[in-house]
Amino acid sequence: MNTKLLNIFPVLAGLLAPGLIILILFSACSPSVPPFKGTVIQPLTDAPAINLQDQNGKNFRIVDNKGKILLLFFGFTHCPDACPSTLMNWSSIKRDLGKDAEKVEFIFVTVDPTRDTKKSLQDYISLYGEDITGLTGSQNELNSVYKSYGIFAEKDSAKIGEGSYLINHTTSIILIDKQGKWRLNYGFATRPEDISSDIKLLLNE
Repeated sequence: MNTKLLNIFPVLAGLLAPGLIILILFSACSPSVPPFKGTVIQPLTDAPAINLQDQNGKNFRIVDNKGKILLLFFGFTHCPDACPSTLMNWSSIKRDLGKDAEKVEFIFVTVDPTRDTKKSLQDYISLYGEDITGLTGSQNELNSVYKSYGIFAEKDSAKIGEGSYLINHTTSIILIDKQGKWRLNYGFATRPEDISSDIKLLLNE
């Protein structure tokens, strides 16, 4: 072999070594955190209790659904925009997940218990898929859940008339993981494929 090439090897090794050391140190110090698309909730804690009734009159509790991922959205059946848009996005998420959609509970909690009876929830949810759970309860029961999850819900006084009104409400989606921890939040504009991407990561934990 050319002696000049042999003389170059030690020089190259000396130049590369510091870079390799830095790379190794950086890898060792970098936390192994999945690249979630949603906002991670810190500190990680148990999801606040929910004890309401679904559209079929059955009791629903968070603790009875451990082992599944839960998506929570708070809305109402007379909603003209955010609610139908969210439920349509859920249909996209279910298609993206395929068979894994069976490991996810999609939960629609009413912010309008006066009009959102069990029957109206049944009719509304059937438009988007029978596998969505609609929850309702007394105003006091629901207020307790709203407070626990930081949900704002208030009648729009400027648009009330003849029994018809809108409700201003929080439009974010809450994700509860398989261990029953409140894990992620998603803003209204979050793409459904980003949510399904996070669900796939969490299902494989």
